[in-house]
Order: sequence, then structure tokens, then C-alpha cells
Amino acid sequence: MTSREASPPEWDVFVSYSRSDAARIGVLVPALEAAGLRVFVDDTAVDDFSSITATITEALSRCKVLLAVYSADYPQRRACQWELTYAYLSGQHEGDPRRRALVVNPEETADHVHPVELRDARHWPWPTTREAVARLAGRVAAHADAVTTPMGDHTHVPSVPWLPAPARTGSVRFTGRLAEQWRVHTALHRHRAPLVAQSGAGRAAQLRGMPGIGKSLLAQEYALHLGSAFPGGIFWFDLHHCAESGPADVMDAYAEQVGTVLSALRLDAPTASLPGRLSHLAVALGERNAPCLWVVDGVPDGLPGNLLHLLRGPHLLTATLITTRSLRYASFAEPVDLPPLNDQDGFRLLTSRRAPQDELERAAASALVRDVDGHPGTLDVLADLAADSDFGHLRNRLHAAGTDVLTSRAAPGAARLTGPSPAGAGAAVAPPVGDLPRERPAAAVRPRLPGSAVAADAGERAGHRRALRPVGGGPDRRRGTGDTARLRSAASGAGARTGAGAGTGLDRAPAPRPGGTAS
Repeated sequence: MTSREASPPEWDVFVSYSRSDAARIGVLVPALEAAGLRVFVDDTAVDDFSSITATITEALSRCKVLLAVYSADYPQRRACQWELTYAYLSGQHEGDPRRRALVVNPEETADHVHPVELRDARHWPWPTTREAVARLAGRVAAHADAVTTPMGDHTHVPSVPWLPAPARTGSVRFTGRLAEQWRVHTALHRHRAPLVAQSGAGRAAQLRGMPGIGKSLLAQEYALHLGSAFPGGIFWFDLHHCAESGPADVMDAYAEQVGTVLSALRLDAPTASLPGRLSHLAVALGERNAPCLWVVDGVPDGLPGNLLHLLRGPHLLTATLITTRSLRYASFAEPVDLPPLNDQDGFRLLTSRRAPQDELERAAASALVRDVDGHPGTLDVLADLAADSDFGHLRNRLHAAGTDVLTSRAAPGAARLTGPSPAGAGAAVAPPVGDLPRERPAAAVRPRLPGSAVAADAGERAGHRRALRPVGGGPDRRRGTGDTARLRSAASGAGARTGAGAGTGLDRAPAPRPGGTAS
């Protein structure tokens, strides 16, 4: 609880909605006000993080509850997800995440509503008559009357222990992925809403995707963002260094880290076997009686079922999250497949080191995001290169015949792209650049230069197409014959840069230094 514990609320209800639902808001808000509620509604037209101004944040902190008009478009709007997260965490810090977040759903089903807890509590269908709108407003008023303090009084994040040390710290440049974090949360807590959960047993989830797509960093961000849901602690086991190891060596590395946890908790396991250590830890976690998060990061392909089962948290109080490139573990846990970044988030990542100076550069940067299909690993590499080059020139270099800009030692920052990974930092394979621009507006490209991508013929373009997919099969969206050596060469690069993965969701996020800050 903060020093604002006794502060009076200024508003009763914060209405959170997608701009596509503006017509519905025009009906709902007057009904809420007629029910005697003080309503805050943001009617600005910008639906991005730029709309989360100090005014919006302050309004949320001074409201009692949030009412989300949770249409199909709602989870696609980052500002909406941010507002919902604020209310959810405020309630979670009080002990009930549903206390501060109310949902009205205009869709026929609730499958799009995340997290799952919001599907079965204070979740109302969209009213279709004026009388029904008035009844809905009355229900909202009744709930708000029972809440006496504003949300801002309950946003203090309690300290959650991380083992083995050091704790992961995420990244200040992390981009997007709020919807994916909610899907992970739903998968881990599906057992808490069995009447509305149609599939999956809950308590376990797996983040899947190609190298560099952002699995590890997303897992870190989830643990940091929603860590208060796991007061018993975050247990993080890193198996990335076992990518080329056999199953026995993988499990030995895992057992060693479990032993480190036991030592940190001052538990003396009578046996050195992994099942024995897990059993001893299960007893201790049961005595603590607090939910925990058990993360196994970088699970390699090829583990048999009996060994894979040992990666689960040892007690029912533990929610298990693994990250993997493999598609062979579908039966282990509910999968959450990570797509590339959308154009908006990709643009924010690409321009995170240097903003475009004019519309010509802005168009070139937008085209670069499409050129690489929104792959965060490559966008992070390009963002570093763009710090010393304008985006139009960088785009020409990306597609030019000859030396590859993503792996060239002559390129700005190349020493960081090709050097060895620092201790604890993983290798993120550079992604395919994809087909050459599907759209190339004149403003997006600088004047054509000899050998530039925009002057290349169809044969040269074909050489730039790459194919990369998760281990274990699955559909290949774009099969090409380009040199995959370039991808492997960049593998050590993207993870080796200082601060690699910050904001990108690179396949391996940098390990934090003992002081608790990421390098």
C-alpha cells in the first residue's frame, strides 16, 4: 500500500474501449452517468502508447474500477491492453484481480477475452435495448459503490524472490506482446475458471517460435509484469547452453540448477537424483502454500516424454512455463505461438535507437519492417545499424548484391554482430529477410544505385529469400534456397551485442548482472 492509501477517488468508472466501438460508447456512457456514476472516458483519436499520457495514467489511478468494452478489436489495441493490465494488477495486489476490472462483451463468444478469470466474473453481454443498457449501468454502479478506494492506492508491486539468482530484469526496449502475455496467463490459470475454459488443464504453457522471435524475453516480461500472481517466487532454469546436448546432459544441467535452488532455500535433499530433489522441493513449496512460477527457458528438441515430465513444477502450486523452438511437445502444455511483430511494433523497435528525420526516412523504415516480415531479431540488428545510417540507405544495403549487411564486419557495429556471445547471453539467429518489398512507394527508397536492391533483377531477389522455422516440422510459409550460412553467422551476433534483445524479444535475452541490471 502506498502513501496514497486514504486518497479519495475522483472517478467511479474508467471506460476502456477500442475506437471501432465509439458508437457503443455513445450509448453506454450516458446510461452510466444517469446511474449517478462519475465516468472518465478518453475520446482522443490516437490509439497507441502515445495516448497513454499522464492524464490517462492519472485518471486510472483516481478511478475505482475499469469497465472494458471487450470487443474482438479490443485485444488488438495496445492502449486498451495497457489500461486493462493496470486495473487487473491493481485488483491482484488487493487479492482479487477481478475486483477492479469489469467486462462487457459485445461478441457472441468469450474466446477473445483474456485473462480467463474475466470470462466468468462480472462479465456481461452487450445490452440490446435501452432498458438493458440501464440495467447494465445499475450493475456497474452497484459494484462501484462497494469499492471505496481508487486503483492508484493498490499499484505497489510486492517483491517476489527469483531463484537461482540473479533475477532477470527484462528490457526497457521491450516492444508490444501484451496480448501474448495475457494468453500465457490464461493458459497458466485455466484451471481457475473450469466452467468457461474449453480446453487445456491449466498450470502449464509453452512459448514456441523460431529463433529470434522473442520467447525468452517475453517469458521474462511476463514474470516481471505479473509476478505478483506468484508470491511464492519465480524459479528460472536456463537450458539454452544445452541446445546441442543429448537428453542425459540436458537433464544433468537442469538437476544442477534445481540443486542450486535447494541450497538457496537451505534445504538438504537426502538424494542427488533429480526426482528426489524435486520431491524434496515439492514438500517445501507445499509448506509455504503460495503460488509459484516455474520457468524452463530454452528447452531443446528431442527430449522423451518421461524426461520432459520432470521439467514440470514439482507441486500443484507451481505454474510451469517453458520456451522452446520445438513443435514436438504439443501434448506437454498449452502452446502459445509467437508471431512476428506487427508493422506498428516493428517500426517502434526499428526506430528505437534513432528516429527518422523526415517523411522519406519514415517511409523507408516502414518498408524495412515489411521487408523482414516483422522479425524482432533482425529488426534489432537493423536498429543498431540505423544509428549510423539513414533508413533509405540502410534499406538499399540490405537488399544489395554482394556483402550481406547483417553479417558484414565492415558494417557499423559489425564487431558486435559477429563476436562471441558474452557469458549468459544466448545466440539469436538472424531471420530471413523475406520477399523483397511487397510495396515500394517512391518515397520509401533512395535514388537507385548500381547494385542496389531496387535495381536488382528477379534472380538477385530470389537470392534474398530465406526459410527458417521451428524445430520439429510444421508448415513452411516461404521455402527458399538462400544461403543459410548467413543466418548461422548472425546467430552469435544478435545475441552478442551489448544490450541485445532489449525490446526485441530476441531468442535469448541478456542475463542480468549481479547488481540486478541488464548489460
